[in-house]
Amino acid sequence: MNLRIKPQPLQRWLHDFYSGLARTWLPPVAELADLVAIAGARAFPVQTAGAVDLSHPLEAALHGPAFAHTRITWPSVNAWRLPDTYLVGDQGCVHLANGLQLGAQHAVWNCSTRKVRRPIRWLARHSNAPLFHLTGTNHENRAHFVLEHLPRYFAANSTGQGLPAHCLIAPGHRAWQACYVELLGLQEACLIEGSPGTLFTTELLLVPYLGGEATLPAPATLRSMAAAMQARIRLPGERTAAPVLWISRRDAPDRQLANEEALVAITRRLLGEVEVVCLTHHDFPAQLTKLAGCQWIIGAQGQGLHLPFLTTGKQVVILEQGGPNHGHGWDAVFRDLAELAGNHAVRLFSERPPVTQGTGDWEFPTARFATQLTRLRTTWAGLSQSD
Repeated sequence: MNLRIKPQPLQRWLHDFYSGLARTWLPPVAELADLVAIAGARAFPVQTAGAVDLSHPLEAALHGPAFAHTRITWPSVNAWRLPDTYLVGDQGCVHLANGLQLGAQHAVWNCSTRKVRRPIRWLARHSNAPLFHLTGTNHENRAHFVLEHLPRYFAANSTGQGLPAHCLIAPGHRAWQACYVELLGLQEACLIEGSPGTLFTTELLLVPYLGGEATLPAPATLRSMAAAMQARIRLPGERTAAPVLWISRRDAPDRQLANEEALVAITRRLLGEVEVVCLTHHDFPAQLTKLAGCQWIIGAQGQGLHLPFLTTGKQVVILEQGGPNHGHGWDAVFRDLAELAGNHAVRLFSERPPVTQGTGDWEFPTARFATQLTRLRTTWAGLSQSD
């Protein structure tokens, strides 16, 4: 068995051990809700609250008028420049010099008492530069990183206020996260890996999450960010000739599509040649090249479906367990990300109860898939002609 040891295991163990003892013998760490009370703290706005209806023309044409629009809301958010902070753990939980911890309304880390480590100040590593906080909950997941963390940087940078030259990221993720931040104009050298232990910095720029009920920041921010990232993409090789790019979850630890081969065969019959890819088998430039060359992007809901955000002019098909969803689940998030980037997107629902046992592997009924894909092909042809 190939076991992956997380970075800095001694620091991780010491902080886990200390936090376990502290939970037993010390009172809980007090939280500070009002950052205005921090001496030397300064704020500037990065997002103004708002609401908008997003339109979904392909879903409306395929599923009916109930799918034509969704209402998206988002909050007002300030960026905070904080002096003398201790950042603890992979997620960079912020503790102040006076021993207080930032409250949940400002947090981009898991605030669970069981999860949060306490700082060990005498073991702290010191940063020689001001830092932008670019780690947090689900930092290891590419979809969460693109949707929840990168927009915090992009929105703050768009204000023209001047950001720290270096960004704090979680240890062990620099190689792949550098590929994404470079599309925002940052070089890999600007990324400073944090610690599972304690890191001290004299100045931290913290931007809380921008998303509202639907997890999405202001759609205008995402549209601008997608355009900025797409404009910096330089393709290293020839584009694939296959009209359909099928993003597989065969390399995922759970929620695999058990009858994927049968669905791919149906897709090949109805739409043409299909290239099936497991993203862990291809580096980032190769993924972008494959995206650029296809016409259709199809896959079961999962983090791989953040990739349509980095391309435009595609038809994106998201396979989802269960029945029609009019809420703000991740299937809707992936649809919205694809559309805000300039694609058409649609969800196909299996109409079978979601699998919650074991690994959560599931099947999409082949007859239903063939019927829906046939209707989708006809629907898309009609929409294309009307345009």
